[in-house]
Amino acid sequence: MNNDIGKLKTKYESYQETFEKMSTKYEGAIKEKMLMKLEKDRLIAKVDNLEANLAQIKEDGGPGPQGAGLGDESQIDLKSSPTKTHVSSKMG
Repeated sequence: MNNDIGKLKTKYESYQETFEKMSTKYEGAIKEKMLMKLEKDRLIAKVDNLEANLAQIKEDGGPGPQGAGLGDESQIDLKSSPTKTHVSSKMG
């Protein structure tokens, strides 16, 4: 019976160590989840603020005398490569 008690005590100690490791991992995961949620909320608020600013700029016609070029001429052609644009401007 003493042998059985010794074995059970050893198992209990190993389970206790495993429990502590798993508790630490769980706490870390919960903290990381909360930090991610806070960062997500912060980024959503930033995007909302930027969208509101953009809408305000569009409504006001943009800063500066002629809307600061928010019209069609300010659109960048993303399909053409910058090298081609740069070379063609030097040649012409």
